[in-house]
Amino acid sequence: MYFNQVKVISLDILIIVLFFLVFAFIIKYSPFFTTLPGVKFNTLLFIFFIKCITGVVLIILYSSYYDKETADIYKYFNDGMIMAGALKENPLDYLRMLTGIDASAEHLSKYYLDMTSWFRPWIEPVYNDNRIVVRFNALIGIFSGGNIIAHNIAANFLSFTGIMAIYKFAINKVDKDKSVALLWGLVVFPSLLFWGSGILKECILVFATGVFIFYADKVINKSNFHPVFLFNILFSTAILLLLKSYVILILLPLFLAYCFIKNKSNKYMLAAYPLFFLIWVSAAFIIGYFFPDYNPISVIADKQNKFVYVSEYVEAGSFFSDRLMQPNIIDFMIFIPRGFISTLFRPHLLDGGSLLIIAASVENLLIWLTIVAMIVFGDKRQLNNPLFWLCISFVVFTFTFVGMVTPVFGGLVRYKIPALPFLWIAALIIIDNNKFISFKKRLKPYYARLLGEKN
Repeated sequence: MYFNQVKVISLDILIIVLFFLVFAFIIKYSPFFTTLPGVKFNTLLFIFFIKCITGVVLIILYSSYYDKETADIYKYFNDGMIMAGALKENPLDYLRMLTGIDASAEHLSKYYLDMTSWFRPWIEPVYNDNRIVVRFNALIGIFSGGNIIAHNIAANFLSFTGIMAIYKFAINKVDKDKSVALLWGLVVFPSLLFWGSGILKECILVFATGVFIFYADKVINKSNFHPVFLFNILFSTAILLLLKSYVILILLPLFLAYCFIKNKSNKYMLAAYPLFFLIWVSAAFIIGYFFPDYNPISVIADKQNKFVYVSEYVEAGSFFSDRLMQPNIIDFMIFIPRGFISTLFRPHLLDGGSLLIIAASVENLLIWLTIVAMIVFGDKRQLNNPLFWLCISFVVFTFTFVGMVTPVFGGLVRYKIPALPFLWIAALIIIDNNKFISFKKRLKPYYARLLGEKN
């Protein structure tokens, strides 16, 4: 028996090492990674390793503090392995469930009924985004032998790719002397690193967001255009629509505005983003008029109400608001400023709670300091930079939507993750290094005096 245990452990270690080496090989030789400006392979490998280790820490935390039957990481993983198990029993059933083609066939219910996240206890007019993560695990599961660490490595490769895509998008648009800050800010921003390193929706979300913004930018710049660029845009858009539709529905009109004003006079700058977003929202209301199930106010109110009901039912520890949004324009308008303020300021240190809530509070302090630095050390000339306004607009609209629909701190922290890279890019664009260095020099005598008093 002891020999069998050693054999199993050795096989698990071998699978983990092989998975890491395969993705390390891709990072070393794929043109996407080898063309990263100013970043060597050793640095990339170190970043990928950090993310994988963070993912392991996340798995350990989930094992220690959450029920494995209901915790996100484990329920997606377990459901994926149930689907992967169908490959041996009936390969056609596996392909149906994996691709979604004829996936509602009646005989497949024998698999679905064993899953805990395939069906939701409520019906809504959008796709059940749990299924994307389940299918991801089902795909990796045919190679992993059920090793959850191997799944973690594969998930981290996706989020790593997304982060590098965002880096490639922004690197030529910020000052060269800020390139290191850009890279490491995108990598170690707390929520982006922590939640974006697990077998969760966030890994796939970061991947799709990065791929979309990078390749869409290449297309509008006509940079060595290749048909694969369009495929990547359509593929990432489809993932975002199925996974977290609010990300692409906010990002797309703002990116179109960015394309419109990119080479235009500065007088269009401030008007373009709200105008394009207003046109987009108006189109959504027109669609909602003809198809009531997709009325924007009704959809958002319904999502918010169900989030409240479920949070109350499971007695969520980070539940902070039980007010229900009514599906009318007045309540909708009231929730808009409430939403932005909630996302920006909650949780804070006075909210207390679990270690994760305290960590989220500290991250919010970092966000506030970043915003203050943008105001204090901002270069007014950069207010004419269209990318700055793209980033700021995306942050504001995302924060607002997230705060409107989310009554728990955990949701606030995770749902706003797609906006964090854009907040960091905006900060690097507008912050003037000379102002910051001058400020540090003025503080130097105070530091010296303080140290002298201590001595």
